Amino acid sequence: MEKPPVLKIKEYEVDPMLFSHGFSKGCGPYQCDGTCCCDGVWVDVKERDQILKEKDLIKKYMDDTQNKNHEEWFAEYWEDPDFPSGAAVGTTVYKNNCVFLNKEGRCVIQVAATQEGRDRWDIKPFYCVLFPVSVTEKTLTFDEHMEGEGTTCCNIYPEYQTPMFEGCKDELVYAVGEDGYQKMIDHYNEYKEYYINNSPVKHYAV
Repeated sequence: MEKPPVLKIKEYEVDPMLFSHGFSKGCGPYQCDGTCCCDGVWVDVKERDQILKEKDLIKKYMDDTQNKNHEEWFAEYWEDPDFPSGAAVGTTVYKNNCVFLNKEGRCVIQVAATQEGRDRWDIKPFYCVLFPVSVTEKTLTFDEHMEGEGTTCCNIYPEYQTPMFEGCKDELVYAVGEDGYQKMIDHYNEYKEYYINNSPVKHYAV
């Protein structure tokens, strides 16, 4: 079978790794334990502003291990064209974790939204939602931040049970919508044989 064409959805290209690599049995984003957030994260400057607007709500759900001084939640500024505003800021690290990570390893931004009956990702920054998917130069790809760390949520392999695009369905639907995700399904079904036969090792999923 010939090499699949580059899949383009909306403004993004899709890295073939999302189809050729995947998660081992029992692994995937649903197993998130917060390890990936320990060093802080990058958020768009507009997302920072939205979080600060919701600061009182977020503080309401912070526990005794977290820093409730909102003036200390964000630090470094970074220009990056992959962020909608063209710039991002880093969240600070407090007690060896992202300032928004609670003692249960959960993002308090998401906890606050959920507890208030809002969508779980209503306030959460875009790239935090997507992880371990990332956008690099307008390409949806795998974020290698935690590669080799042995986490059950953020590592993918050429030998897998669930292809990455399936294991990250919710994250990818958030990025490209249901129609865009359906294009990924159609692409994979059409070129599945290629992705399996051209992997360094045989996949579990055939």
